[in-house]
Amino acid sequence: MIIEKKGKTADIVISSDLKDERSEEFVSTLSGLVEEGIHRINIDFENVTGISSNALAGLVILCDKPDIEFSFRKVTVPLMNIFGIVKLNKQVLLEDNIP
Repeated sequence: MIIEKKGKTADIVISSDLKDERSEEFVSTLSGLVEEGIHRINIDFENVTGISSNALAGLVILCDKPDIEFSFRKVTVPLMNIFGIVKLNKQVLLEDNIP
C-alpha cells in the first residue's frame, strides 16, 4: 500500500487484495489518517479483486462520517458488485472504473 498525503488529502494505492493482515493494515491506516485530520481520502483499487469483511466494515463506517469525503478509483467489477450490495457506490465518488 502506497500513501501520499497532501494537506488534508490522502491518496492511497492498494497493491493487492484486502485480506488477512493487509485488511487489518488497511483499516488501521484509514483510521490513522482520520485521526491525523485528513478530510479527503482517494483510494485506487486497480489491483484489488477481493476484500475481507473487516476491511469492508471499516470502509462502511468511515464513509458514513459526514466530515470525510471518499473517492474510489479504478474499482474492479468484483469490488463494484460488493460495493453495490452495501451501497458504498452511492456514498462515494467513483472514478475511472475498470470494466
